Amino acid sequence: WAALEQKVALSDGSKEFIRTLGFRKMTPVQAIAIPLFLSNKDVLVQACTGSGKTLAFLIPMVELSLRAVREAKKDLLDLDDETGGTGTSSARTSLEQQQEQEEHNYTRSKKA
Repeated sequence: WAALEQKVALSDGSKEFIRTLGFRKMTPVQAIAIPLFLSNKDVLVQACTGSGKTLAFLIPMVELSLRAVREAKKDLLDLDDETGGTGTSSARTSLEQQQEQEEHNYTRSKKA
Protein backbone atom coordinates (compact mmCIF):
# COMPACT_ATOMS: atom_id res chain seq x y z
CA TRP A 1 0.00 0.00 0.00
CA ALA A 2 3.00 2.26 0.44
CA ALA A 3 3.60 2.13 -3.31
CA LEU A 4 0.06 3.41 -3.86
CA GLU A 5 0.67 6.30 -1.47
CA GLN A 6 3.53 7.41 -3.71
CA LYS A 7 1.13 7.64 -6.67
CA VAL A 8 -2.06 8.91 -5.04
CA ALA A 9 -3.08 10.22 -1.63
CA LEU A 10 -5.61 8.15 0.30
CA SER A 11 -7.76 9.54 3.07
CA ASP A 12 -6.94 8.58 6.63
CA GLY A 13 -10.23 6.68 6.76
CA SER A 14 -9.26 4.52 3.79
CA LYS A 15 -5.81 3.83 5.19
CA GLU A 16 -7.28 2.82 8.54
CA PHE A 17 -9.93 0.67 6.82
CA ILE A 18 -7.23 -1.18 4.88
CA ARG A 19 -5.16 -1.69 8.05
CA THR A 20 -8.24 -2.94 9.92
CA LEU A 21 -8.89 -5.52 7.22
CA GLY A 22 -5.33 -6.74 7.67
CA PHE A 23 -4.18 -6.23 4.09
CA ARG A 24 -0.42 -5.71 4.20
CA LYS A 25 0.12 -5.30 0.47
CA MET A 26 -1.91 -4.73 -2.66
CA THR A 27 -2.69 -7.47 -5.11
CA PRO A 28 -1.51 -6.93 -8.70
CA VAL A 29 -5.09 -6.09 -9.71
CA GLN A 30 -5.32 -3.43 -7.00
CA ALA A 31 -1.90 -1.98 -7.83
CA ILE A 32 -2.96 -1.46 -11.43
CA ALA A 33 -6.63 -0.54 -11.07
CA ILE A 34 -6.76 1.79 -8.06
CA PRO A 35 -4.50 4.53 -9.51
CA LEU A 36 -6.40 4.37 -12.81
CA PHE A 37 -9.77 4.70 -11.08
CA LEU A 38 -8.48 7.58 -8.96
CA SER A 39 -7.28 9.43 -12.05
CA ASN A 40 -10.80 9.21 -13.51
CA LYS A 41 -9.89 6.67 -16.17
CA ASP A 42 -12.35 4.16 -17.56
CA VAL A 43 -11.27 0.80 -16.20
CA LEU A 44 -12.28 -2.74 -17.10
CA VAL A 45 -10.98 -5.42 -14.76
CA GLN A 46 -11.19 -9.15 -15.33
CA ALA A 47 -9.45 -11.41 -12.84
CA CYS A 48 -9.91 -14.55 -10.79
CA THR A 49 -12.02 -14.76 -7.66
CA GLY A 50 -10.00 -13.58 -4.68
CA SER A 51 -7.75 -11.32 -6.72
CA GLY A 52 -8.84 -8.13 -4.95
CA LYS A 53 -11.22 -6.70 -7.55
CA THR A 54 -13.84 -5.62 -5.00
CA LEU A 55 -11.42 -3.56 -2.92
CA ALA A 56 -9.84 -2.24 -6.14
CA PHE A 57 -13.26 -0.76 -6.93
CA LEU A 58 -14.40 0.14 -3.41
CA ILE A 59 -11.42 2.22 -2.29
CA PRO A 60 -11.52 4.56 -5.32
CA MET A 61 -15.32 4.82 -5.13
CA VAL A 62 -15.13 6.04 -1.54
CA GLU A 63 -12.13 8.28 -2.21
CA LEU A 64 -13.78 9.93 -5.23
CA SER A 65 -17.00 10.42 -3.27
CA LEU A 66 -15.13 12.09 -0.42
CA ARG A 67 -13.28 14.31 -2.89
CA ALA A 68 -16.55 15.36 -4.51
CA VAL A 69 -18.03 16.29 -1.15
CA ARG A 70 -14.91 18.26 -0.20
CA GLU A 71 -14.94 20.10 -3.54
CA ALA A 72 -18.61 20.96 -3.19
CA LYS A 73 -17.98 22.20 0.33
CA LYS A 74 -15.07 24.33 -0.91
CA ASP A 75 -17.23 25.73 -3.72
CA LEU A 76 -19.89 26.69 -1.20
CA LEU A 77 -17.31 28.37 1.02
CA ASP A 78 -15.93 30.26 -1.99
CA LEU A 79 -19.45 31.34 -2.91
CA ASP A 80 -20.02 32.37 0.68
CA ASP A 81 -16.92 34.58 0.51
CA GLU A 82 -18.04 36.09 -2.81
CA THR A 83 -21.52 36.92 -1.56
CA GLY A 84 -20.44 38.25 1.79
CA GLY A 85 -21.95 35.32 3.64
CA THR A 86 -25.49 35.65 2.36
CA GLY A 87 -27.69 32.79 1.32
CA THR A 88 -25.34 29.85 1.60
CA SER A 89 -25.10 29.10 5.30
CA SER A 90 -27.95 26.57 5.38
CA ALA A 91 -26.62 24.74 2.32
CA ARG A 92 -23.12 24.72 3.74
CA THR A 93 -24.37 23.40 7.07
CA SER A 94 -26.32 20.67 5.31
CA LEU A 95 -23.28 19.69 3.25
CA GLU A 96 -21.06 19.65 6.33
CA GLN A 97 -23.55 17.39 8.10
CA GLN A 98 -23.70 15.08 5.08
CA GLN A 99 -19.91 14.86 4.90
CA GLU A 100 -19.63 14.17 8.62
CA GLN A 101 -22.30 11.46 8.36
CA GLU A 102 -20.58 9.80 5.38
CA GLU A 103 -17.22 9.85 7.14
CA HIS A 104 -18.86 8.46 10.30
CA ASN A 105 -20.55 5.65 8.34
CA TYR A 106 -17.31 4.83 6.55
CA THR A 107 -15.17 4.72 9.68
CA ARG A 108 -17.88 2.85 11.60
CA SER A 109 -18.02 0.15 8.91
CA LYS A 110 -14.35 -0.60 9.40
CA LYS A 111 -14.96 -1.34 13.08
CA ALA A 112 -17.75 -3.84 12.38
